[in-house]
Amino acid sequence: RDSDSRSIGDGHSDEHLVTGDMVPPPEVLEMLGVPSMFPMIGGHEGSGVVEAVGAGVDNVAPGDHVIMGWPYCGTCRNCIRGQHRYCLNIGPELLAGVRLHGPDAGTSAYTRADGSSLSGHFFGQSSFATHSLTRANAVVKVDKDLDLALLGPLACGITTGAGAIFHTAQPGPGESVVIIGAGAVGLAAVMAARNTPAATTIAVDLQDNRLELAEELGATHTVNSGDTDMLAAIAEICGGPADHVLDCTGNIQVIEQAADA
Repeated sequence: RDSDSRSIGDGHSDEHLVTGDMVPPPEVLEMLGVPSMFPMIGGHEGSGVVEAVGAGVDNVAPGDHVIMGWPYCGTCRNCIRGQHRYCLNIGPELLAGVRLHGPDAGTSAYTRADGSSLSGHFFGQSSFATHSLTRANAVVKVDKDLDLALLGPLACGITTGAGAIFHTAQPGPGESVVIIGAGAVGLAAVMAARNTPAATTIAVDLQDNRLELAEELGATHTVNSGDTDMLAAIAEICGGPADHVLDCTGNIQVIEQAADA
């Protein structure tokens, strides 16, 4: 949080930006006419107060409190289907470093104190700046009574875990959900699963303190995979394979185990 009117989460994608692991392919940069995306302003978990809106924007107004989510093109087949998270143009939308739409397409709205330009629009917002420019389709209005300082991470980590439960797994009555990795994404999935008809929610992690928090947030069972056979424990709790398994680690070996579970 850097003021009373904004909050910013520091997510894993920002770390990837710093290490150089999140760079558009050369052909994308060539297509956009951008020689390099660096230096770039990061930040992709922002919330704040709207100061101004462009022509035609009617879903938010100055003074509204908002969370800034991911941008999407709105015209590809997946966007038309309502699957904005699978936008076919998501790479440029997140990482081009410049505006992609409108009369100023191909230019950055972000400048240094001396007025010189630098790349921005990271994940459609670059919320590590003093002001962020985003598109209307990427903001969600929130109640002004909510503390903005708590809302930044809702823009990515929290909605990733909860969204996977509510929109993809959609567990039914009596079903079981296994969530591997009890970090921010996994704990969000635990909270979401608690608010579904699922009967069993199993949180798996290597750290007992995370598993204790998962229980507080709604997990019916926990498994420390550092000292317990995860697959055997899941099979015993569920009486066989689980109905839904969500990996929140990104570890290939763990994803293979998730498939086995």
